[in-house]
Amino acid sequence: MGNYPEGHQAAAVIPALDLAQRQHGWLPLSAMHKVADLLGMSRMRVYEVATFYTMFNRQPVGKYHIQICTTTPCMLCGSDAILDNQDEIGNWCWRDNSGQEVYSVRSRMFGRLRQCSHVASWR
Repeated sequence: MGNYPEGHQAAAVIPALDLAQRQHGWLPLSAMHKVADLLGMSRMRVYEVATFYTMFNRQPVGKYHIQICTTTPCMLCGSDAILDNQDEIGNWCWRDNSGQEVYSVRSRMFGRLRQCSHVASWR
């Protein structure tokens, strides 16, 4: 918090949410409440940030979390074909014998094209 000037601690909301998600594996409501209390923000404002950015997983994800890019360059490379087969893939998660979610699949629009592996490979 020392990096943020007095009265501007709210600027740390995204890094704080990211840290909370790394600790839990996903971003539970209790973690969002803790971030809001820590930063002196309203809980609703923190929830708004967490729901706006697709990088935050507000539901538990599997041990192996597969994200399918849905930006235009990736769709041109065929990512939409994967999404079209949702019925064949099922519920977008696979569980082991104990019921634990092992693989989870979600579509995501990457914020910056540099984060997308297809675009990175075109350089």
